Amino acid sequence: MKKIAASALAALTAVTLAAAPAGASPREVRPGTPVPFEAPFMMRWLEYDVVRPGESNPDSHAVEVLGSYPHDYILCLWSKGGIGECHMPGMQVTDLGPGRDSVKRVTVDPAIAFFAPVFRLRGQFMHFAYHNPFLALSARSSF
Repeated sequence: MKKIAASALAALTAVTLAAAPAGASPREVRPGTPVPFEAPFMMRWLEYDVVRPGESNPDSHAVEVLGSYPHDYILCLWSKGGIGECHMPGMQVTDLGPGRDSVKRVTVDPAIAFFAPVFRLRGQFMHFAYHNPFLALSARSSF
């Protein structure tokens, strides 16, 4: 009986600690928000918080947006593999690859979108350097 009570208490504690606060990212799309298309099978639209360059991102579930952006959230497709493409009604969203402290880095600013290939190449190099055991130590200290 004590084992059952202890396991029930442990499970209740784990569920309580894992419960996200109401404003946590990602969250379900607000009612009435237009989505560009119906989410494909096993995917869904979620709202992610927006993080500006230089801001801290403690939960690392926010999307980093470079350039001018008037909102504090962005719509992204989510699947088991992670975040897919992001959209915002009336704006052209350009993917810039992985962010430093965020899951994804995007922009809606055409001036920054022009340099998207440079951002993507840098992101791929940083990913390779971070995960390659021979370059990992030198890349982490030099960037």
